[in-house]
Amino acid sequence: PGQAHREHHLGQPRQRAGRRFPVQPQLRTDGRGRRPESAQDPVERQRGDRGGEVNQLTAARRVDLGEDRYLDIINAKTAALFAAACRISAVVAECPDGEEAALDAYGRNLGIAFQLVDDAIDYVSDAGTMGKDAGDDFREGKMTLPVILAYARGDADDRKFWKDAMEGRRDSDDDFAHAIDLVRRTRAVDDTLARARHYGQRAIDSIGGFASGKAKDAMVEAVEFAVARAY
Repeated sequence: PGQAHREHHLGQPRQRAGRRFPVQPQLRTDGRGRRPESAQDPVERQRGDRGGEVNQLTAARRVDLGEDRYLDIINAKTAALFAAACRISAVVAECPDGEEAALDAYGRNLGIAFQLVDDAIDYVSDAGTMGKDAGDDFREGKMTLPVILAYARGDADDRKFWKDAMEGRRDSDDDFAHAIDLVRRTRAVDDTLARARHYGQRAIDSIGGFASGKAKDAMVEAVEFAVARAY
C-alpha cells in the first residue's frame, strides 16, 4: 500500500506524453521573488562547500576545536557536496519536495559518514587502502574527530602532546606512533567509526520511503561500502 502509484524508480525522470527528456523545472518562489530552500539549485547550495573549506583551514592546528564545531565543518564541506549531488536528480526530474528532501538527507548523512571514516583510517590504515599516506592529517595538524576525542579524554601529558603535535612541534614517525597509541587507548578511533555507522544508518533510513529496486539497493550498498573502508 502506498507504493502502487509509483511508476518511476528512484532518480529516474517521470515520463510525460510527448516528452522524451525531462525539461528544466521552472523556478518556484515564495511570493516575494525569493526561492525557498527546497527549490534552490543544488549546485548553488554547493557553494557552501567553499565555506567549509575555509572553515577547515581555519580549524587546522586548533587544539581547542570541539566535536560540535567539527561536525559543523563536515556539514559545510563534505556533507554539503554529497547532499547537492544526490538531490539534483530529483530537481531535474521534478520530483515532489519530500523526495528532494529525502535525497538531500541521504547525501548529507552519507557525506558525514564518509568523512568520519576518512578521519579514522588516517590512524589505522595504510596508503594502499586509503589512497594517501597514513598520518597525513596528523602531520598537517588537522583536529579530526579521533584527535578531538583523544584530546578530550587524555590527561595533562596527553593534551600537551596533542597541542604540540597540532601546532607542528611533534610530527616525527615516533610521534605519529605515539598518536596511534593514544587514539586506540582512548577508543577514539572506535567511537569515530561508531559515529560513522550511525550517520550511515541515518542515510539508509532517509530513503526508506522509496520503492525497492536496483537504484535503492545501489544507494544502500554505497553507504555500506563507505563505512566498510575502515575494516
